[in-house]
Amino acid sequence: MKIAEKLIKMAPYEPVVGDYAVRLDANESPFAMPEEMARRLVAAAVKEELNRYPDPDSTLVRGAAAEYYGVSPEMVIAGNGSDELIGLLYSSLVEKGDKVLTFAPDFAMYPFYSSLCEVNAVTIQKGPSLALSADEIIEAIDRERPAMTIFSNPCNPTGQGLPRSEVERIIESCQRTILVVDEAYMDFWDQSAIDSAVKSQNVIVLRTCSKALGLAGLRLGFGIANPYLIGLLNRSRSPYNINSLTQRLARDVLADQTYLARLRSEILALKNKFEEELLSLAARYPEKMAVLPSKTNFCAVRPTDGDGFQAALVKNSIAVRYFPALSLMRVTAGTEAENRRFVQVTEEFLKG
Repeated sequence: MKIAEKLIKMAPYEPVVGDYAVRLDANESPFAMPEEMARRLVAAAVKEELNRYPDPDSTLVRGAAAEYYGVSPEMVIAGNGSDELIGLLYSSLVEKGDKVLTFAPDFAMYPFYSSLCEVNAVTIQKGPSLALSADEIIEAIDRERPAMTIFSNPCNPTGQGLPRSEVERIIESCQRTILVVDEAYMDFWDQSAIDSAVKSQNVIVLRTCSKALGLAGLRLGFGIANPYLIGLLNRSRSPYNINSLTQRLARDVLADQTYLARLRSEILALKNKFEEELLSLAARYPEKMAVLPSKTNFCAVRPTDGDGFQAALVKNSIAVRYFPALSLMRVTAGTEAENRRFVQVTEEFLKG
């Protein structure tokens, strides 16, 4: 039996697993769906004919997403999470050996799909601040001339972001690369490039329902671009890729914009308070910890002793996403009690 060498060499994506009292590792919403809404959705779900295939075009949920994002339905493609759409972009819009430009640190799935699709991956390392400027992106695109460029904004895992005006400058300057702007966390900021993307021939914006919309369990994401680009992607999209229940439930949630605005506001309030407390600790112990400015629902914490801090968190049954090479902890803003517990353990560790 012959196994592809690329698969043997590939390192799998490894989410945090295990039983933890406090889960601050996956950037999900800390709030369960309100009982009244859950009951209403369950009543709607039982009416679905599960013996039949789902709508292959996800028509109704794409329509709800289009209204939510302020675009036309023909500018939207639905995916089984934005992960499926990232894979679709790699497998459809570029060919084996084409150059794909990424930046590091950034979302771990970009190099995963680079390996799987056997593209020529070019990764630009960010500087000590882990920030990225529009000029750096434009310069890298001009120098490398990639078939596709992809980056997250705001960035996962650093939480930092490029203002809309800077992303628009990249779009205007880089017409010869497929430009993918992954806005998985843009619901927590007001600097989306969607308006510019749909007016361009080479730009696609990715969004997700897993963070601010509180629907991580449904696995649904969207790509937003001009209709021609969306039409090309639909040619290679798997048929029936969004199941009937996800389509029905997500459609109803997306239509309730009052609820979503309140949910986003509550998550941001928790994150802002959490970030203030961590910044206060960093100010008291500047030689032991730094906190990066974040435009997301998580905080990026950089302890001097990352391994020691990670061990202390595990000992206290707290899960975060740890990046040892960067000595960086990506810490989701959880419930008030969860955030308080993290701050307590952090302070105890810093006191040493």
